[in-house]
Amino acid sequence: MTMTSVKDLERVTYEKKNGKLIIHDEAAILIPEDNDVRGMIRLPLPLIPQLPHLKISLAKTLNHNFGNVYLARLYPNDQVEILQSAPLLVKFKTRNIDEQEAWGYDIPRSVNLPSELRKHHANAVVWLPVMEVKD
Repeated sequence: MTMTSVKDLERVTYEKKNGKLIIHDEAAILIPEDNDVRGMIRLPLPLIPQLPHLKISLAKTLNHNFGNVYLARLYPNDQVEILQSAPLLVKFKTRNIDEQEAWGYDIPRSVNLPSELRKHHANAVVWLPVMEVKD
C-alpha cells in the first residue's frame, strides 16, 4: 500500500530511457457512486511544459498499455492510499474526439466494481497514467 497526497499525484513528470520518453501524466481519481462508472477518457494527450516543442501523438506511442489502475482509499485530508494489491484489469483505449486524439481505459462489465470496492475497503479508483513515446 502506498500513501501519498492528491497534490503529489497531480504532478506530470517524464524521463528519457533507452531512446524512449516515458511520461507519467497527472493521476486521475474517480469516486464511483454506482456501477455506472466504467472508465475514463482523457484529452488532449499529455503535454510536457519542459519540452514545449515536443508534439505527442498516438502514432508515436510505443504501446497502448497506459499505466495502472488501482482501487484506493481517499481520505478527507486529501491523502490517497493506493492499494497496490488491488489492481483493476482494464482495457486501455484510444480514439479521436472532435478531431483530437484521446486516451483512457474501460473497466470490463465482468468486474463488479461496488463489490470490489467493498471487499478492499476502498472508495476510489486511481489511474496512474504512463505513456511511452518514441524519442
